[in-house]
Amino acid sequence: KDDLRGAHDQMQLKTFTRWWNSWLSPRGVDVTTLCEQIKPGIIGINLMEALSGQPSGRYNKSVKNAYQAGENQIIFLNSIKSKGLKLVNIGPDDLQAGDQKLVLGLTCAPAPGIFSHITRAIKSLFSDFASAFSRAQVDPHSPLRDPALRRGRDGAAQMGQGGHHR
Repeated sequence: KDDLRGAHDQMQLKTFTRWWNSWLSPRGVDVTTLCEQIKPGIIGINLMEALSGQPSGRYNKSVKNAYQAGENQIIFLNSIKSKGLKLVNIGPDDLQAGDQKLVLGLTCAPAPGIFSHITRAIKSLFSDFASAFSRAQVDPHSPLRDPALRRGRDGAAQMGQGGHHR
């Protein structure tokens, strides 16, 4: 049972490390050992800057001691809280220790907020498309009403009135 749990934890760590990299690689930050690299607090701040699109302000970019790492962790945790995400039983010391369970739990905190933001954006995009398509159906001069534009490469009609396949 412990082997199975250990394998699950390693898979989860690998998955979350990839998630961090998906946000940090474009910023030139390569995360290879998440629980070690989170200790100084720099990648956490970088992550929140990437997620929010806003700078975090002043922080210790070159950590020289535990005090500076703690300051960075406080900035990181406060930026998570400022986005309305709740953190329970996790503090700067936990991150400085690289506690795997808490680091993985913390990674789950920003993710749902981001995924709901993406979901809202996709729904909005489809809503805008559906609205434009409906207006095109009503507008007699719309290019979408031209049967030639609704034909595929083989010349067969792809969509008819109301968006139904023919």
